[in-house]
Amino acid sequence: MQFSKDFHSERKIAERSKIGTTLVVEEDGKLVATGSLVGGEILAVFVHPRLQKGGRGKALMRALENEARASGVTEIGLSISLPSKRFYASLGYRVVEEISRDVGEGQRLDFWKAVKQLRAS
Repeated sequence: MQFSKDFHSERKIAERSKIGTTLVVEEDGKLVATGSLVGGEILAVFVHPRLQKGGRGKALMRALENEARASGVTEIGLSISLPSKRFYASLGYRVVEEISRDVGEGQRLDFWKAVKQLRAS
């Protein structure tokens, strides 16, 4: 859990925004969703749990993919956790690798690398 909190922290969001493009969704002055594009990879997509399934994630992913296309990216990659696997599959992402990472204290994080071909808009 700490790994995830650190990965989605304000500090990490700011770091990613310096080396790529970071998009945020604010509602009523509060940050409710974010995601970053660094090179050909989408990182740290997060939608507040209470606001999931409302279209924010799909809209955010479309915007990140459009940013990638505008930068000339033709194949985009990202990492998928188990809870988000169906969501990304529905957007056309294909799993290419399964990964297990030691995150300390006897815990491991299992996830998948996935890719999607981007068509010119």
